[in-house]
Amino acid sequence: MIRKLIFILTIFFIFGVDTFAQEKIDISTVEPKLLWQKEFATSINSVAISSDGTKIALTVNPVEQETEDEKYKTWHNGKKLNWVGDSKLYYLDDKGNIIWEYEYQKKEPSKRWSPDEIFSYDGFRLKNLAMSDNGEYIACSVEELYSYLYPYFGRGIELRRETHLSEVLFLNSQGELLWTYKAESIPRISQDGRYVLLVPDEADDEPLDKFYFLNREGKKLWEIPGIFESYKAKMSKDGNYITIGDTLYDRDKNVLWKLEKYYYFAEISENNLFATAITQGPPGGWLKFLCLDLKQKTILSEIEPNEVERKYFVLPFRQYFIDESRKYLVTLRDEKLSERLKKELGIQTEEFKIYDLNTGKIVKKSLNPSDYYEYLRLYQGSKYKVELKGSTLYYHAYESQK
Repeated sequence: MIRKLIFILTIFFIFGVDTFAQEKIDISTVEPKLLWQKEFATSINSVAISSDGTKIALTVNPVEQETEDEKYKTWHNGKKLNWVGDSKLYYLDDKGNIIWEYEYQKKEPSKRWSPDEIFSYDGFRLKNLAMSDNGEYIACSVEELYSYLYPYFGRGIELRRETHLSEVLFLNSQGELLWTYKAESIPRISQDGRYVLLVPDEADDEPLDKFYFLNREGKKLWEIPGIFESYKAKMSKDGNYITIGDTLYDRDKNVLWKLEKYYYFAEISENNLFATAITQGPPGGWLKFLCLDLKQKTILSEIEPNEVERKYFVLPFRQYFIDESRKYLVTLRDEKLSERLKKELGIQTEEFKIYDLNTGKIVKKSLNPSDYYEYLRLYQGSKYKVELKGSTLYYHAYESQK
């Protein structure tokens, strides 16, 4: 309780008297309360929740069935995997009641390989859920499981298994399938559900498809070729801006800003005024972090790892978001470091820091990672959260009246 009070007072003096008047949540209730939990027959692989917490969608895996098979000896310890039965999408209310469930019936596999290469089609599942803010629209990917012939030198032909995405489903809040789109993609829905960005899945760091920008009727508005590291694609919450690699587009595919070579866009603020960019560094890292003014198309500030961090490939932070109202970059370093390395670097494993967007200077710092998550919750106005553990869904609330 004392720690909570200290944090409340700290935030109060940093951000001013009007801070909590603008928040939707009583900050004195910082610990979430478990309202209910629900068990499903198989494990849950993705979940989405509406902004008001009243609508929840989740996808569950089919049953996994392994059988002994010598043809899989080299690659899969002599076991063949089948996904048995159908993967389902469930739509729940905030009491945990199932409003509807959608069972996708896939009649035949997609034609990725030639018939000579495919040995068996071993099932499919739904995953990669996305939801509009009000829960009115839901999208997910279909993933297929194959066994295919693989020449293993000195041992003849053996079998390997592989999964890949084959199409995207788009449903409404009544559980009606509105359309499907053939693409090896992960869907992202704009806040109001008017637009859908399909980001290509990757295999061996190579995109398997194009980027597609669709309206909510499933009509393709435009497409561009896939690029290396598709996770670098982002869409603003209103769908008006899309970043793919080093390029910022509007929803009509007009190029608004192209960054210098080796830089790529990372995030867009909720009000579309600010963005961040990164120049790629060591695997999983970056060399320089930029805070950008989207309207003026200028660099506001730069943040770089110091010499020690750069030497040991340790980033100043890994998680972050933009608080556009205060012009802050709110960050968390959550890297796992050995005690020896922490002592040598003079840094802690987990550090919460707030940077000024305009100057790149640190205006607040603490060693408590929960400060970051509490700030994020207040910024988002989040009253509810869901957690997944295996086949169980946990639903929490921050409000004491529920």
